[in-house]
Amino acid sequence: PCLSTWNRECSGYRDGILDAHVHPYSGAIGDDILLQDDNSRPHRARIVDDYFQQETIQRMEWPGRLPDMNPNEHVWNAL
Repeated sequence: PCLSTWNRECSGYRDGILDAHVHPYSGAIGDDILLQDDNSRPHRARIVDDYFQQETIQRMEWPGRLPDMNPNEHVWNAL
């Protein structure tokens, strides 16, 4: 019963979050969409990986737990 509950929650996550938020943006950007995430465990769940493969969304190669995740964030400090 625990596994079936987990599967329902995961499909709800996929349908309610990924389909609702990622799909519209990926459609607007087009076939060249490249996703940058921080490579942390929640972003690397199997259900998310499967969804991105299904939608042909590529992920940027990014080392896990990089201390300077976004080099552009320091631009504001320089300005």
